[in-house]
Amino acid sequence: MKQPVSLGPNDPAIDPAIYALYDEYCHSAMDRREFLAKASALTVGGLAMAQALLPRYAQAQTISFTDERIKPQYVQYPSPGGSSGQMRGYLVQPSQAGPRPAVLVVHENRGLNTYIEDVARRLGAAGFLALAPDGLSPVGGYPGNDEEGTKLQASLDPQKLLRDMFNSAVFLKNHARSNGRLGAVGFCWGGGVVNYLAAEMGADLRAGAPYYGAGVDAAKVPQIKAELGKQAQATFQQLAGRDQDVASALAHDEITAWTFGTLPELMEIKRKNISVIGYPALIDQGLHCTLDVFDETHSAALAHHKGLRRLFRIALKDQVKFLEKNIHDM
Repeated sequence: MKQPVSLGPNDPAIDPAIYALYDEYCHSAMDRREFLAKASALTVGGLAMAQALLPRYAQAQTISFTDERIKPQYVQYPSPGGSSGQMRGYLVQPSQAGPRPAVLVVHENRGLNTYIEDVARRLGAAGFLALAPDGLSPVGGYPGNDEEGTKLQASLDPQKLLRDMFNSAVFLKNHARSNGRLGAVGFCWGGGVVNYLAAEMGADLRAGAPYYGAGVDAAKVPQIKAELGKQAQATFQQLAGRDQDVASALAHDEITAWTFGTLPELMEIKRKNISVIGYPALIDQGLHCTLDVFDETHSAALAHHKGLRRLFRIALKDQVKFLEKNIHDM
């Protein structure tokens, strides 16, 4: 049997059945009256447990809109192909001058409520340029409570709403205060938007933190893996190039014969207090080979196999020419 879960040392235990009911309330057409009535019928004290789970955004605020570290404001921007062609969002700029890394904050399935605005202010106070778009702005904006907000969002065209979020990300990335390094965080429906942006924007989205939500189209997963793999490999190679021992071991240009001694199976790459493992490999460059290091074994092995083939072809070029001339389909 599942045990009740405590919200904290001074909070009453919440029955798991009430948690499940609250989840249904958040993600269905159930209204608050029905939620509280069902909670009362589920278990002794169910009404109090249900009321404890209802959000209290005013008490949850952590950064005031008057905080001296930030400059918050509502902004409007074009959104071609979206719900109305225009969008409104909550932009929070850090007080310190200069371009900043940017973070898009995507709301749940109920519009831009005060909690999401507070998340944007937290990011602004931490030095990020933050934008929290209101997907409900084409229909008047967040109505002041989550229940009505959920109904309004359900009335919108899902694909046009996603386009509004995509356009918001582009607007933020290109903002005058942005340094072009864009990340995104989303909650529930917004988590699915983060996954969507990762698939649509590729390398233009440098980081994403989806707090659950819908996954991307399975057909796009190989493309995403390939793009992220290229980014990770490029970053890893930059890190390896800053390690003098590793850089020295790989400093062999235009290799046409194995004259560089034993190639280790792995290399330890050190950067400040960080130590990671890399896998060296011979890289086929056409007329010659070079050495490089990879962040995972499979890619290193594939590259090394091709590099070895190139060295053999160089070393045995006369024999290869003879075979190619006299054996068809080689």
